[in-house]
Amino acid sequence: MNKRIKILVFLLLIIIVFVIVISYWITKNHVKGSSVMPETEINTANLNSSDKKPPNTNTEVSNTETSDAETSDMETSNASIESETTIMLEEHERSQYDKVIMVGDSRFSEMSAVISHPACEWICKEGGDYDWLSETAASLINNSLVQNCAIVLNLGVNDPDNANKYIEFLNSKVDVWVEGGADIYFMTVNPVDNTYNGKITNNDILDFNNTLMANLSEWVAYIDTSNALLDNGYETTDGLHYDRDTYIEILEYCLRQLRVG
Repeated sequence: MNKRIKILVFLLLIIIVFVIVISYWITKNHVKGSSVMPETEINTANLNSSDKKPPNTNTEVSNTETSDAETSDMETSNASIESETTIMLEEHERSQYDKVIMVGDSRFSEMSAVISHPACEWICKEGGDYDWLSETAASLINNSLVQNCAIVLNLGVNDPDNANKYIEFLNSKVDVWVEGGADIYFMTVNPVDNTYNGKITNNDILDFNNTLMANLSEWVAYIDTSNALLDNGYETTDGLHYDRDTYIEILEYCLRQLRVG
């Protein structure tokens, strides 16, 4: 009897040891398999996916006469900016928008030359004004719309007297652009400095910005870069167009407001 008990105990010990070895082997291999870092879910603004239109790269620059506000001093401004390498902002976190359509005049043209971002598409023109927006840029915007995009408009420095025309036109486009997947933002016209000898003044700019903000549709939000520059300081190359660092600050501020990584 004692011999049978000893045999059973021995067999039980062998089974226990076997179970422990198998458990250890399974646990070790499971940990090794799970040690590979999973793919991080980052919004990379892949505008070429099958369920979206490809990005429209139409950008109009330097092909017509500039307005009174955009003087020949701009040639010097362009030369000083384009002599340096364009800075590329990288997406580093999940973004609120897959695409940002930046619509503006020569200030946006210069900005796009010194700083870029994967989500940004630029539709801009030297001398850009109400006529250009209504006759040309609007159709380019329509062609560029995708779901989950933002439209940022920064026009008016060349024709502040057309504030009411801008209001009427932009309000008439709200339904089309919102249905096309866009949120709409008006970036306030940014200031000039005391070296500028053109027709527009900062009082004119303030009046223009206030008029648009008071009368644009509730579907149009605001990015107040103008007051941010006045509070934090800015540098220009000719009184109207900005230096490299200021352009970088403007775009970075804009993208922070849009929560675009």
